[in-house]
Amino acid sequence: MWTRRRTDNWWAKIVIPMDETEWRNNFRISKSTYRFLCEKLTTLDRMDTRMRHAIRRDKRIAIAVYTLSSSAEYRTIGNLFGVSKSSVCKIVAEFCTLFVHLCSKDFIQLPTTEQEILRAATEFESFWDFPQCVGAIDGTHIKIQPPKVHAHSYYNYKQFYSVVLLAVVDYAYKFMYVNVGSCGRNNDAYVFQNSSMPAYLRREEMGKCSRELGGLQVPVYVVGDSAFPLMQTLQKPYPEFNGMPDTLRNYNYRLSRGRRVVENAFGRLRHVSGY
Repeated sequence: MWTRRRTDNWWAKIVIPMDETEWRNNFRISKSTYRFLCEKLTTLDRMDTRMRHAIRRDKRIAIAVYTLSSSAEYRTIGNLFGVSKSSVCKIVAEFCTLFVHLCSKDFIQLPTTEQEILRAATEFESFWDFPQCVGAIDGTHIKIQPPKVHAHSYYNYKQFYSVVLLAVVDYAYKFMYVNVGSCGRNNDAYVFQNSSMPAYLRREEMGKCSRELGGLQVPVYVVGDSAFPLMQTLQKPYPEFNGMPDTLRNYNYRLSRGRRVVENAFGRLRHVSGY
């Protein structure tokens, strides 16, 4: 009597029978990836009580994935799956926390051994014709509703409230490193300096994987835009000026061509998540 009657016909009669194409169009992942999540995140199981039946693990994961892959409101998603708005909010938070704890290190990681670093550099060069580069780094702003305390710290130069996502992406637009949560008013250089990336770029392995180019020993590195500091293992474009030599202009073009993988990765992320 004290619960609202809801229906999950959309989940039971439409979602479950979906073929691979329909599933990917709605959930932005393959069915095999969904099944992997169901097998991996067993701690999302809940016990039935005398008051009500628990939401099953497979349905909880579907709710979380659908929420993260669309811009629909919690109320709309709750109506589709036959659960309350508050349940959707709680399920998404639990899923994200558990996924980061159990799975993120398996999928989002920088190359650490010499073999992994050399392979990343070889793959990047074969696709983008930029030697010794293992990935591209950049930051983007994610819109948020700011906390009441120190809200001004989250107000960025684009004139909205945000947190900064700093990421490194490989040749195939896959995220290798993520740092998220810094206040929106902080620029990319500040977020970079306060992240673990400088320590990674100073690793011995980066220097050991050097290669002779134009008579010089060049270590492996990542590429970024002009906002980042210049390091032996972090390259940025030359400042533009009148009468700029063709060699420098060509270098900037090649670097920008390789660096766009991170911009494209952010674009894909926005398209999928709707932020």
